[in-house]
Amino acid sequence: MNRGFRSIRSVVLFRANRSWRRLPVSSWLFFVLLGPGLCLMAESGNARSGAEARAAFFLYLFEFVDWTKRDAETGWTLCIAGEDPFGSAALALEGKSVRGRPLLLRRVKTQENLRACHVLYANLASSRLPALVQAVSATDVVVVGEQAELLALGGVLRLIMEGERVSFEINPKVRDREDLRFSSQFLRLARNYRDVSRSQH
Repeated sequence: MNRGFRSIRSVVLFRANRSWRRLPVSSWLFFVLLGPGLCLMAESGNARSGAEARAAFFLYLFEFVDWTKRDAETGWTLCIAGEDPFGSAALALEGKSVRGRPLLLRRVKTQENLRACHVLYANLASSRLPALVQAVSATDVVVVGEQAELLALGGVLRLIMEGERVSFEINPKVRDREDLRFSSQFLRLARNYRDVSRSQH
């Protein structure tokens, strides 16, 4: 295992062993690195485990993204468009300190003021997705969703749920962004990392 993977693995294990002890759930979250992809797995088979794994992913995400043209003095803002996927797991996200700043959850029902979001989780019907992505296309908002067409529309991260496991793909064009900087360690964990690495040549 190279130095980069050792470093990111230590952060992941720290999250599993310490921060997530506060989750108000009966199951335990494990973070497992499998091959070229990141897999977040909830031990319990209950209905909430998928929501817990999603919540863990977003907490983890904010550790490895820099918004180079704005700061987060008042905190990191995670916006949710559509149905809230977190349920009671949201309690473990709201106000959580990430890199010394609180994580704020905001539910959005319109396309107004989306620029205030650092990450926008698009949990809505595919028919509404193009307009939402277009609304933030000229901003540094990181659009995340689970729809198959998300990256082609200009979204940044696509979550892939397999039972209680979460992995992700990333838009290869992220390498060309000046307003967003993803950790190279994080990029290596994407399922489509080869496509991302080729895009820089």
